Order: sequence, then structure tokens, then C-alpha cells
Amino acid sequence: MNLEVPVTAEPMVPDEVRAYADALGPQHRALFDRLQGLILDELPEAEMRISYQIPLYAVGRRHVGLNARRPDGVTLTTTSPDHIAEFVRRHPTVKANKASLALRFIDDVPDADLRDVVRRAVRG
Repeated sequence: MNLEVPVTAEPMVPDEVRAYADALGPQHRALFDRLQGLILDELPEAEMRISYQIPLYAVGRRHVGLNARRPDGVTLTTTSPDHIAEFVRRHPTVKANKASLALRFIDDVPDADLRDVVRRAVRG
């Protein structure tokens, strides 16, 4: 009888994405790591790369991105307002743009709702 616990492989983070994260300050890094962890948990097959100077997580032609250049938080980007519409309805105090969520350090948002945005953006 084999009692070994299978080891789940960690996704391979490309050097350019790792360098982006490593350059962040502590507050940005904490929020970035949380969001990246949720994305990679939902999309273990995602191809990670830097595009438009931010990390993108792509599955086929669909993707989400993380932009940590804002002084007050990290933006979760998608490609359609439809991807964030339900989230915006449920969390009206979170800043949103056309197809992205400008998550601030002070925003208290459940992981499940962020996961839903990622699923909508990439899975349709």
C-alpha cells in the first residue's frame, strides 16, 4: 500500500514576472501575492508573461492582468466590463474602471468574489 501524499507542482513563474513582483514594496507585494495566488489557483494552466509592462495570466486568447503601479493598491485587469459587472454590483465601494478593479489596500474583499472575476474573465 502506497501512503505517499502526492506533491502538487508549483506553477513555474517566469523570471520577468518574478522580477516584477520582487521590485514591489511590502504593501504592494502582499496584495500582489494574494491576487497572483488566487489567479494561479484558479488557472494553474495559465501562461504567465509580461505584457503592457504588467504580468498577464493567459489561457488561450483570454487573460487577466495585475498592475501594481498605483500608489494605493493593485489593479486586476480583464478584457470586458461583463467580467467585473457582478463584482461591482456586490462591492460598490471598490473602485472600478471599464474592465478592471482598482483594489486598494483598505478594500476588504472576499477571495471567492475575486476568484469569480478571474473565472469569468478566462473561462467565460
